[in-house]
Amino acid sequence: MTGPKICVVGACNIDLISYVERLPVLGETLHGKKFSMGFGGKGANQAVMAAKLGGEVAMVGKLGRDVFGENTLANFKKLGVNVSHVHFTEEAFSGVAPIAVDDNGANSIIIVTGASDLLSAEEIRAAENAIAKSKVLVCQLEIPMEQNLEALRIARKNNVPTIFNPAPARPGLPDELYQLSDIFCPNESETEILTGMPVETMEQAEQAAKALLERGPKTVILTLGERGCLLVDANGARHIPTRKVEAIDTTGAGDCFVGSLAFFLAAGKSLEDAINRANKIAAVSVCGQGTQSSFPGASELDPEILSDIQPAESQAPAMSAKDLAQYIDHTLLKPEAPLSAFDKICEEAILHQFRSVCVNSCKISYIAKKLKGTGVDACAVIGFPLGAMSTAAKAFEAKQAVMDGAAELDMVINVGALKSGDFDAVFDDIKAVRDAAPLPIILKVIIETCLLTDEEKARACRIAKAADADFVKTSTGFSTGGATLEDIALMRDTVGPYMGVKASGGIKDAKTAIAMIEAGATRIGAGAGVEIVSGLQSDADGSY
Repeated sequence: MTGPKICVVGACNIDLISYVERLPVLGETLHGKKFSMGFGGKGANQAVMAAKLGGEVAMVGKLGRDVFGENTLANFKKLGVNVSHVHFTEEAFSGVAPIAVDDNGANSIIIVTGASDLLSAEEIRAAENAIAKSKVLVCQLEIPMEQNLEALRIARKNNVPTIFNPAPARPGLPDELYQLSDIFCPNESETEILTGMPVETMEQAEQAAKALLERGPKTVILTLGERGCLLVDANGARHIPTRKVEAIDTTGAGDCFVGSLAFFLAAGKSLEDAINRANKIAAVSVCGQGTQSSFPGASELDPEILSDIQPAESQAPAMSAKDLAQYIDHTLLKPEAPLSAFDKICEEAILHQFRSVCVNSCKISYIAKKLKGTGVDACAVIGFPLGAMSTAAKAFEAKQAVMDGAAELDMVINVGALKSGDFDAVFDDIKAVRDAAPLPIILKVIIETCLLTDEEKARACRIAKAADADFVKTSTGFSTGGATLEDIALMRDTVGPYMGVKASGGIKDAKTAIAMIEAGATRIGAGAGVEIVSGLQSDADGSY
């Protein structure tokens, strides 16, 4: 069973949300009441909303090779969004959006698009099949203009209806963009920026919407917050009201509306019917806090809203070998391994596009040269395998590994210090390595779960998070045990959704790897990477 097909081209960000009594004025510093993080980006938000309703959604976008990017990808996969056209870059961080929300639910947002700015026209063209198969294409203004135009041209060529959400708005949009937009969907402030006309009254809003219609779109939907929407097309203007609610946080309400609108149009509903349903869903979203976290799923809505829609299955689609490869750190740590074995593991990683090749630090310089420009990172283990060396030695090893070309580090904690209750020493150990290898180097902390109680595992995870590590990791694979589903679940629950969790030790087949991912892992360490993506059992040793 499948749901309505939608393709979204746009940005993926992490929202950094501060809750304040009121929004600051120019030059003012305020004390906030609460801080939270969440997945965001207009494109990602709209894709997630459509997926939550049961849509079969393909996302086209770009992420940085950082923990935000990894977690965004994992979130898409968890929700069943197709990520075949979500790309990674090492040239920029993933996008972020600092947001302030006041006591009335109003917000102010700054967007730093980061990696989204590097989404190329070639990558858009590579997604033509996904666009052509969709019933609706959705675009916004958080990626470069030419890439939006390329996506819209592909949709027009393939007779796919388009929704363009001109946010964040800027004046002087090209005529072609309006002409390629079947539905042009701004909010009040965006309409004022684009037209230079006020929209305070319904009459003013109608005049501004008609001015936009004259630029070439077939339909203009002007969203008016608590006043609902104004629909303007060749048949005139119609006001479509929404129900009144007590708003807690309006962040993402527009994206909730657009994603819902796309879903219902893709399901074959009339425009006014789709708007009415999208209005109801957006009204639910403003009653919760956060962006995607406030978007309701089917079970949270009045059953009548979706009663005549055939939903997609709730579980994510089966993982492909290409998807699984992006999780794998292909690993060789045998002390007796000859140089030819490192040649082989690099060739395999490049062929399958694994996430990294992980080796002892003495081999980093060698593999980094082989991996340069291939999209596969070089990863060094630090303090391996016991972690029983001085903090200064670990920091020096980390710094040297980075100089030799490592983009990622997997360090072993001082297990004895943790079990002795010397938590400051454990923190200082991790922090010294973090300081020696600051971002964008990705730092993973091996806590050696087989030697710890559940309480100690949770404590180690909290310390690693406090020391600014990017991941916590189960095992070296050289002790008395490896990764378990229970440990992955505990680690994920402890660190929350925005820190990486790496499963390692004894993972030799696809079934086990996928189970670890479903339990909360965002990275898999294994010497059996080829066998895993091939779905074969492996007897490889010297892995972790």
